[in-house]
Amino acid sequence: MNVAGSRYVVLATAPETNSAYSAFEIFVPPSAGTPLHAHSNEEEVFYVVRGKLRFQAGDAIEEYGPGSLVHAAKNVPHLFANTGNEEAVVIVIARPGGIEKFFLEVGTQIGATDAPVAPTQEEIEKILALAPAYGITVFPPAG
Repeated sequence: MNVAGSRYVVLATAPETNSAYSAFEIFVPPSAGTPLHAHSNEEEVFYVVRGKLRFQAGDAIEEYGPGSLVHAAKNVPHLFANTGNEEAVVIVIARPGGIEKFFLEVGTQIGATDAPVAPTQEEIEKILALAPAYGITVFPPAG
């Protein structure tokens, strides 16, 4: 599915893991990523499979490449952005499970090989409106 300009593939859902975790793979085009946000319900671990991603977790900002692991604890503001010239791929484990419900609600269905498209203003507004119901705080851009 297309979520905010990246292609998300759900690998494991909360019902499949007895709510222990959810897992998904994100295909991130160059210059795409997430806004600064925090989860009150989940912690997340990111494993970079391919490409270069800039992560911010709290005050720390670093570039990560293939094989890197990044942790974002509950309530810690974090983001990632593809800083390379090619698509980046990251696998995310969120625990406990359930966050995939948010992605399914705000995303739009696309084919397995379709390129994601940048979000429309309507899609951004939908994400911002639904995020609090899932324990997600989205912070305004700096500047």
